[in-house]
Amino acid sequence: MRRVSLEEVARKSGVSVATASRVLNPHNDHPVSAELRERVLAAAAEFNYSVNALARGLKMLRTQTVAILVHDIRDPYFNECARGVTDAADAAGYLTVVCNSDRDPDKELRYVQLAYEQRVAGVLFAGSGFAGARYRAELRRQVAALQEYGAHAIALSPRRDRLPAEVPDNTGGARRATEHLLELGHERIAFIDGPAGLETSRERLAGYREALEAGGLSFDESLVARGDFSVTGGAEALRALLDSGQQLTAVFTSNDAMAIGCLGELGRRGLRVPRDVSLVGFDDIPAVRWLDPALTTVAVPMGEIGAAGMRRLLALLQSNGDRPRQERLVNVHPTELVVRDSTAAPRSGSNRFR
Repeated sequence: MRRVSLEEVARKSGVSVATASRVLNPHNDHPVSAELRERVLAAAAEFNYSVNALARGLKMLRTQTVAILVHDIRDPYFNECARGVTDAADAAGYLTVVCNSDRDPDKELRYVQLAYEQRVAGVLFAGSGFAGARYRAELRRQVAALQEYGAHAIALSPRRDRLPAEVPDNTGGARRATEHLLELGHERIAFIDGPAGLETSRERLAGYREALEAGGLSFDESLVARGDFSVTGGAEALRALLDSGQQLTAVFTSNDAMAIGCLGELGRRGLRVPRDVSLVGFDDIPAVRWLDPALTTVAVPMGEIGAAGMRRLLALLQSNGDRPRQERLVNVHPTELVVRDSTAAPRSGSNRFR
């Protein structure tokens, strides 16, 4: 079918092209009389007219599209975060595109370059930042290129890039989860860390360590194992700890997926949660409340963080990038400990590891 032009809609409704454009642009607040508006909308409906987003993007130098960069689209954490962005974007008339980096910094940089080439209105980084100096220097260059044509970049996880950010209180959440285990009487608390080089991993480990030291316990590196935020990675990390002979009464994992893996590994060894070992996760993804036992975890407002990031992007676009003087560069969203059935006081003689 032939695409009808804006000029044809204007001619049919007897108005100027500028007036037709104002009526058909949902983000234009220029006053148009009710009578003219009704004529333009009737003509557009008769022609089945739709706005040519590409043409508008070329004129404005950017399209009404935003890119969401996630580390792993299979991870429910990123699903919830992306949903928050998408809902807020849809309400404002923007299209969202989700890009999966597989926690590969080079792949993430390639996606930012593609976003620049497609003239997106913004890039939202749902995943935590990488520590490498080369990555950070290249990302700064790419963000500057986005800003040159009026786009913006927003962080939804902790990064060192000095981007406007909406982030969870990772350190405070990890500290509160560890305090919960200490209050129950646990002293041998293992920690399954996240991938090396990620700010999220660093912050959650810091909270665990702070709580131990505040509780009068020394930080013991032999109780920390490296994971990768996956179910399999959590099981393998706990397996390595137990096979090394570590005696522990509780396990705190840096995300819920790894906690699920730990639950499976403990069951494989005949260890019951929380009778033999207490277990705590982080994120509060929807599935963990249906586990047996239901998982004690730190709830992160993933959807609200995503929506807040999109609202912040829209505010920057509308203000031509001028950030209000009183607005903080980084907004930290509170996390909350959710106590369920996977934690209890340590039982004497419960360490039946094998």
